[in-house]
Order: sequence, then C-alpha cells, then structure tokens
Amino acid sequence: MAPVVLITGTSTGVGAACVARLAAGGWTVLAGVRRVADGEALIARVAGDVRPLLLDVTDEAAIERAEEMVREVCGGRGLRGLVNNAGVPLTGPVELVSVEQWREHLEVNLLGAVAVTRALFEHVRAAGGRFVFVGSQSGRIALPGTSTYAAGKYGLEALTEALHHELAATPMRVALIVPGQIDTPLFDKVGGDLARLAEQLQHVDRAEYQHLLPAARAYVRGGQKLGMDPDRVARRVEHALSAAHPRRRYLVGVDARLLAGVVARLPDPLRDQTVAAVIRAYAWAGRRTAPASAAPGKAAGPS
Repeated sequence: MAPVVLITGTSTGVGAACVARLAAGGWTVLAGVRRVADGEALIARVAGDVRPLLLDVTDEAAIERAEEMVREVCGGRGLRGLVNNAGVPLTGPVELVSVEQWREHLEVNLLGAVAVTRALFEHVRAAGGRFVFVGSQSGRIALPGTSTYAAGKYGLEALTEALHHELAATPMRVALIVPGQIDTPLFDKVGGDLARLAEQLQHVDRAEYQHLLPAARAYVRGGQKLGMDPDRVARRVEHALSAAHPRRRYLVGVDARLLAGVVARLPDPLRDQTVAAVIRAYAWAGRRTAPASAAPGKAAGPS
C-alpha cells in the first residue's frame, strides 16, 4: 500500500511542488485546497494519486472533515506524513498593523498548523509518521516591516522544537523547512500589502517608516526575479518525510543559510548593524526603481 501524506496549502508554490514530487514518488497525496477549482487544476497537471480536499486551516468543521477523509483513506495504517505548509503574507510595521490583522494572520500561519496537527495526531502516531512544518528565514530573523509574518514563523520554530522533544521517545519525527526567497505567487499576494502600506504612509507623519516601502518593493522584485524553484523546497520536504534519519531543520537557499544560519547567530550589536545594512541596500534599490510618477516625499506604490 502506498504511504499517505496530507499537505495543507497546495494550490500554488511550495505546496503544489510538494504534491507533484510526492505523487510522482508513489505517495497517496491528500492535497488541501481552499477552492474546488484549485483541486481540479492539481489533478489536471499532476500525475499520480492526488486527492484534493477542501481545507481552510482556520475552519474547525473543515479540519474535522479532513480528519474523516484521513480515517477513510488510511484506515488502521495511519498517516505517514503531515506537511503544514498553508500560510499568507502580511507586511507593515507594528504600529500600523491592526490587532485584528494580527489575529487573522496568526490564525492562519501559526494556529492553523497547531489545529491541523492536533486533529491528525493519532493518525500520524498510528503510522509512526512524520510532522513537517514549512517555516521561513523570517522565523530566525525579523526584518523591519515583517513583524506579523515573522511572529508566526518564530512560533513555528518554538512549536517544532517543543514537539521534537515531546516525541523523542517515539518513532515519530518532526522537521522544520526554512526556505529563503522562492519563485512563488506568494510574492504577488504581497502587492496588496504594499499598496495598503503606501496609502498609510501618505497619511501618517512617520519618517522612520519611509524606507520600508522601497525596501519591501525591492525585496519582492528580487524574489520574483531570483527566487528559487519551489521544487528545491519540495525535495527537502520529501527527505524529511522519507529519510531514515531526517534533519531537525533544513535551511534551503543561499539567503536562508546566510540570514537564518549566520546573521541570526551574530552577537546583537553586529546583528543589528548587518540588518540595518541589508535594509539600506534594499531601500536604495527600491528607490532607484520607483515609478517616475511618484510624488516627491511620497512613498511610491508597488509596481
């Protein structure tokens, strides 16, 4: 019988790449999507045993239905792998992101992973399976303007470390994937955040934030042009699910190894200087490529 894995957030990007790679490798993949059309698109373009299921990780009823499908597909064999990949972006300084936005964001990026993990725990236990969480370099170092997104990813760092120790005496294993910039539609979704940030900065007198928008614009543009193929991340997910001795943490990409692996471990003064230099470089690049129509003294909107 083929091993069964459930992956959340599979419509595009890393999630879709994981579906394609694991299905090609002989896994039965339960692919969590938010819309029926996204599931149909997955089946149309991916070979192998792919079974879409509607799964909003913030919806308790949807999680219960996913658990029922796992029970039906796996029977007593259990679930060999759970990949918590679902996530959404959010950009803005602490002062300008509303508490409601914080709650909504963490509900998806952190509490959603907790909810799905708890619901499927017994199925993973029955198979002696693996829990894999897709984090980010932002879970190791929080650049200005990324507080909300980074908080969720830092939370995954804590969750996976504690879970690892809790399950150390069992056959179950826990892994955290820490990617750098990826060529994914996630960057396209940031456009709305940048537009919102540009609007806010035009109506508040906060000189300390004026560098954030050009820096964010340059970061997004870099991700769109230079981001790695999502399949590089999917390969690490596959290793975490199938290797006899999976790693606790996988740093994927040069930028992740530099920021999350090196800069995040520097002494605070040197770390602060390095982060400031990175932001200055991004802000300079962003201003150089800002639309010519941007009004003097105003932050340019996203391209």
